[in-house]
Amino acid sequence: MKHVIRITLGIFLIAATAFIGKLASAQDPLELAPDIYTLLFENERVRVADVSFQPGEKIAMHSHPDHFVYVLSPSKLRLGYADGTSKDIDTEFHALVVELKE
Repeated sequence: MKHVIRITLGIFLIAATAFIGKLASAQDPLELAPDIYTLLFENERVRVADVSFQPGEKIAMHSHPDHFVYVLSPSKLRLGYADGTSKDIDTEFHALVVELKE
């Protein structure tokens, strides 16, 4: 059951992150929040970042190119949308974000 919940949350976060990326400005999260996003690897095809949010931490609206998120631990956080609405999913969050380059 925990496995199903983890997969469902992971899929939701991927979809929500992609949606937020389309709505947000073109600000780079690695530049906005170097304490939250840590660059692990980059080449001409991909960029991989470790993302670690503690409860209550925030980052300004930002965007990602085509990407996917691999959630490393059961997590919750609050997602804020460009229209001012938000969705609560609030605990420590740890994931890898893999951005695909063109």
